[in-house]
Amino acid sequence: MTLNFGTPFPQLNDSVRALLMRLVLAQRVTQEGTLLASAARTATTYSAVQTNYGARGAFFWFTVTAFGTGTLSFKLALNDPVSGQLEWVLSPTAVSATGYKIYLVGPFVNSLGNITSAANGQLPRLWKIGVVHTDASSHTYSVGYQTIV
Repeated sequence: MTLNFGTPFPQLNDSVRALLMRLVLAQRVTQEGTLLASAARTATTYSAVQTNYGARGAFFWFTVTAFGTGTLSFKLALNDPVSGQLEWVLSPTAVSATGYKIYLVGPFVNSLGNITSAANGQLPRLWKIGVVHTDASSHTYSVGYQTIV
């Protein structure tokens, strides 16, 4: 017997097992927050390692409010849980002016409307973002996120 959990709502002929599974699936929630608070920075900056609790993807908002010289590159990395080594999985085009960019990572992703860059794939269990500076001039920016369950 195959159980279909396409909806978190109880169905008329659900077994007790199916009802319990729907309750478990309903516990998956969207996470959102600040990865890098708005601040002036002069060197490449990384967020802390984040743990994905079942999200399939995420939106990232990269907002640059003051720009020096050179470029800034937003990057998303999966993090090896044993060695801590990073593997970059999203490296869109570098930013060279103030403004905001929206990046999207998720399964079956296509670029939509105001999405700056989209990558088709799963959000890894352990991940972090980085903003790479090409020079030592001062840039002010922030990075926020919201997961997709």
